[in-house]
Amino acid sequence: MTLGDSTALKQSPDPVHQVQLAVRADGTLDAVWRAAEANRIVHASSRDGGATFSKPEPISADRERGAGQFSSLTGAADGRLLAAWGHRGEVFSAVWSSGKWSAAQPLAKKLPDGDRLTHPAVAATASALWVLAYRHERTPARVRVVLYRSTDHGAGWEEYSTLATREPTGGKGVMSPGDYIGLTAAGNRVYAAYVLPGEGGDGPGPRLYVSSLDGSARR
Repeated sequence: MTLGDSTALKQSPDPVHQVQLAVRADGTLDAVWRAAEANRIVHASSRDGGATFSKPEPISADRERGAGQFSSLTGAADGRLLAAWGHRGEVFSAVWSSGKWSAAQPLAKKLPDGDRLTHPAVAATASALWVLAYRHERTPARVRVVLYRSTDHGAGWEEYSTLATREPTGGKGVMSPGDYIGLTAAGNRVYAAYVLPGEGGDGPGPRLYVSSLDGSARR
């Protein structure tokens, strides 16, 4: 079954990949995705329930920071949008407000050589914006599932909490999480879902984990 008639989200020859949707407080439907041909993250919106969409436009004019994959999108109660995406071992974010996107910002200002961030997921509470990401570290060799927070509408980000950590075992690296990651918020609580190898009695195979924390707590 389908939820409704099919709607073209794009007006260009580029294929659509990894579409993410969000609804603003006023009912506007927004979509972001990777335009595969140009490898750019683009945005379009609909004010008629998805019947028609605006012309897709790149989120960032910066061709380096605006490229990427695995974009994520959420709407805040104040009408802002938060988008994040990964590109070449970094995660970038931008905030839509007053009809335009802010400049794309790296989630981590300076990563040590060999470290990288991947697979972002975003959420918003009344007092903060949030991005969940996998942080692959070389020294020591491990993967951390990290929650980042911004209290200035995405202008700056801080590492708020490490939800889980895995180290290589048996001479093998830590598995890639794929795209099994999600983040949402209700009130001041933030809920995260992510995949990592099991521990202890769980066995080494991939397991889905869920974490919940108070987003209003000071760290």
